[in-house]
Amino acid sequence: MKNLMLVSNKKIIEAVPDVAFVLKLMAKAGVEMEVVALPSITVMMGGKDEKLWIDGEPREWPELVMVGPMLDEALFYPLGAVLRMLENNGAVCVNGSRTLDITRDKLLTYQLAEAAVPDLPVVRT
Repeated sequence: MKNLMLVSNKKIIEAVPDVAFVLKLMAKAGVEMEVVALPSITVMMGGKDEKLWIDGEPREWPELVMVGPMLDEALFYPLGAVLRMLENNGAVCVNGSRTLDITRDKLLTYQLAEAAVPDLPVVRT
């Protein structure tokens, strides 16, 4: 089973050098990654034959999912839904749905950081 890197679109591989770098590092470590554009995933829940659908084709659930660059703000809500679906089906998600929820909320991010590291210097806003 391939592991997945979710991106906003596949042109990211050429546009953001860090994506190719991470893919190269993962391959060197023996971890096979497939880059998948988030809009190609269909979120369908329920039923005993539940599958992950990518480009209209059923797939096995990945073991590992990484979130790559998402350059389209309109994708943040669907990204959360897809990550929750993957997490609920056993995938380990680097930067999972909870992280996405936290980082979308500047105040919550600040509160959690301050609670974890009380002496953390943070600019007051």
